[in-house]
Amino acid sequence: MKLLDRLGPQMRAHAWRLPVVYAPALALVALIGYVDTQTRFPASYFFRDAASTVEEPFFLGGMSNLGVVLFFAAGAICLFAAAILRRLEPKGQQAMFFMSVGVLTVIMSLDDLLQFHEEVVSEVLLGNRNVIGPIDGELLVFAFYISVLLFILVRWNGLIRTTDYLFLLVSLAFFILGMSADRGLIGGSAVKDKEVRVLIEDGCKFLGITGWLHYFARTARQQVLAVLRPAPNADDAA
Repeated sequence: MKLLDRLGPQMRAHAWRLPVVYAPALALVALIGYVDTQTRFPASYFFRDAASTVEEPFFLGGMSNLGVVLFFAAGAICLFAAAILRRLEPKGQQAMFFMSVGVLTVIMSLDDLLQFHEEVVSEVLLGNRNVIGPIDGELLVFAFYISVLLFILVRWNGLIRTTDYLFLLVSLAFFILGMSADRGLIGGSAVKDKEVRVLIEDGCKFLGITGWLHYFARTARQQVLAVLRPAPNADDAA
């Protein structure tokens, strides 16, 4: 009975939040239903796992999916740390640092999940045409990520230097190696085996994501604990 007694006040207090929570999801489900009836793409293409849809082994794309999960985890940790630090240290620079990294990480996670740089920008928007000279859509997206990351590294250079940034540098090195392999700058025609090229490119990206998650989870924990930990007063020091 106590459980039911508490349900009434919750319904009155949060009734307006239910549409806010479920309206976007319902709209997305309705959109998929419309696509199912109006195009050649069935609803199962959107809802079911890719491996079961094409009737392949369950581990199809497993490493790619795991990388996306780790990437989203890093973004969630950064955004959560930003929310906490903004409340605890309104004038501090830590909150904006984690907010910027969190937003960038979520965008890169969505890109990795939906293949935005390969499919949407390069093929759908640009029709596989180069933007300027040798610059194609994929390189344009990479340039955007690098520009934002460089801004973050320069803007919060002082804060980053107080952290264990070795993990960040190693992570960035793996990302650079992965992007270089993707553009054919590493291996290229010298590596004939397609699967070896996949191991180099996607393996480096996965290692970069792993380091990215470790660094920002570690740094978020350190920064939040530093704010929560009371500073020693003069009497204690004496």
